[in-house]
Amino acid sequence: MLKIALSQISAILGDKEKNLFHIKSLCQKAADNKADFICFPEMATTGYTPALLGTKLWSPSEARGGETDV
Repeated sequence: MLKIALSQISAILGDKEKNLFHIKSLCQKAADNKADFICFPEMATTGYTPALLGTKLWSPSEARGGETDV
């Protein structure tokens, strides 16, 4: 049996540090509840707004091996 935790968060637009802190907290909560897997929405680390479309979309991205590449 696999226990999955799903998360819907209100990311703070452009504040990766605070978003990662919140995500880590939720991961710990899921682990405490014996979750085997946790799933976050796309762009949970940076937030999302239509203003990020186009060239601005790539500025918050990470290269392979970045903070969230685990």
